[in-house]
Amino acid sequence: MARLKRLAAPAFWKIPRRGEKKKYAIAPRPGPHPKDRSIPLGIIIRDYLKLAENLKEAKKIVVKVDGKIRRDLKFPVGLMDILEIGDKTYRVVPDPKDYLVLKEVKDGDIKLLQVKGKTYVKGNLVQIHFHDGRNLLVKKDEDNFKTGDVVVWNFKKNKILDVIKLEKGAMVIISHGKNVGKIGTIEKIEIKKSLERNSAVINSEGKNIEVPLDYCFPIGVSKPVIEI
Repeated sequence: MARLKRLAAPAFWKIPRRGEKKKYAIAPRPGPHPKDRSIPLGIIIRDYLKLAENLKEAKKIVVKVDGKIRRDLKFPVGLMDILEIGDKTYRVVPDPKDYLVLKEVKDGDIKLLQVKGKTYVKGNLVQIHFHDGRNLLVKKDEDNFKTGDVVVWNFKKNKILDVIKLEKGAMVIISHGKNVGKIGTIEKIEIKKSLERNSAVINSEGKNIEVPLDYCFPIGVSKPVIEI
C-alpha cells in the first residue's frame, strides 16, 4: 500500500509536519482530482474542520461529497466539490494564501463543472469530460460546449442550469499558479500558434495580469453565479 510522508505531502495541506510522532499522512487514492490539487477527506475532517481528533473518530462522521456519501478517508476532494456535514455545507474554492479552502455556503445544490475535453462516440453522440472526472453524454447537435466553458449544474436535480463561456468579458477565478484565488474579468484572450500555452489578460482589482488560459475558471459574467 502506498505511503506518504508528511514532509512530502502537498505544502497547502493543513497538517503538522515536524515534531510529530506519526511520520506519515493520509495518501489520497486515485480519483476525480490529482494529488497535488486535492485534499484527502480524512484530512478535511480531522485537520481542516477539527471534527475528529484521529482517523478512528473521523470514520464515524457521515460526509456527502456532491450529494454522495463518502466513507473512504482517502477520497480526494478538490476544486468546486460540495461537502455536506451535518447541517453545514462547504464549497472547495481556490485561495491566494492556502491554495484550496472550504467556504461555508447556502447554495450547496449547485456545482460548477469545467469542460476539459470531448470524445465523439457512436450514435452521433459526444461525451463531455469535466474537471472532476465526471462525464456527460449529449447529442452532437446539442453540443454547444467548448473546452474551458463551465456548466452550472444542480446535482440534486441532475439538471444543467446554464453554461458560462470562457470568453472575453467572463468573470473568472484563477485556479492554479502564483495568482491562484484571484477573481477578475477577462480583458483579452491570446491564442498562440506556436507550442506556447494560450493565455488571458485578467483585470483583477484594477490591475491586469496575464495567466495561462487553462488556469481561468469561469464563475459568471457581471457577478459570480455561486457563493465564492
